[in-house]
Amino acid sequence: MSAIISSKELERKAFRTTFQDGLWDIYLGMLLLIIGAGISIARMTSLPPTSTNILLAVFAITVMSGFFLGKKYITVPRLGRVKFGPARRTKQKKVTLLLSLSAMVGLAVLVSFGYIRRIEGVAPWVIPFVLFGINSVVVFSLGAYYLDYTRAYLYGWCYALAFPVGIFLQNHTDLGFLLSYLFFSAIMLVPGVVLLIRFLRDYPVAVNESGEALE
Repeated sequence: MSAIISSKELERKAFRTTFQDGLWDIYLGMLLLIIGAGISIARMTSLPPTSTNILLAVFAITVMSGFFLGKKYITVPRLGRVKFGPARRTKQKKVTLLLSLSAMVGLAVLVSFGYIRRIEGVAPWVIPFVLFGINSVVVFSLGAYYLDYTRAYLYGWCYALAFPVGIFLQNHTDLGFLLSYLFFSAIMLVPGVVLLIRFLRDYPVAVNESGEALE
């Protein structure tokens, strides 16, 4: 029995270690920063919406590519590829389903925005971003639970609060949205960079007997 418990604990520690490279934190922080950049560009420049969307798409693709390349060339050579047990793989599948449902909710909010904003007496942004905020908190919290990624509980609130805080700050400065998204992104980016530096220091590249990096 103790051997089984020890095996499960080792697997749990190995699973959590995959989040100690800081790449998820940097990735999520950069995505939030891209959202803030889109809002700021739309409000502070005369750049056409199509050009803005193309620019943001390029940024997003670059960040996503950097994340996957980082996992491949930074994390895997140091930790190797770990094959987790059925229970852990089931959790990963649940998270995949969860993220898919989250994307559908986000799309539904976007599509319904044109109708929601016509409600009299309600600011155009309130209902869509309340829905977005609830979606962010729920999805990040469930992701934190299933992935043992406890920092995601905080990150869900960062995503939920960035826009309303930006609205508040906008009443005092034209840089309100930019400041808000920079602040909440920094909550993810700073720990991510610190973790990445520590990870590179503590986990040298693992090599096999022939001196080749592990995959």
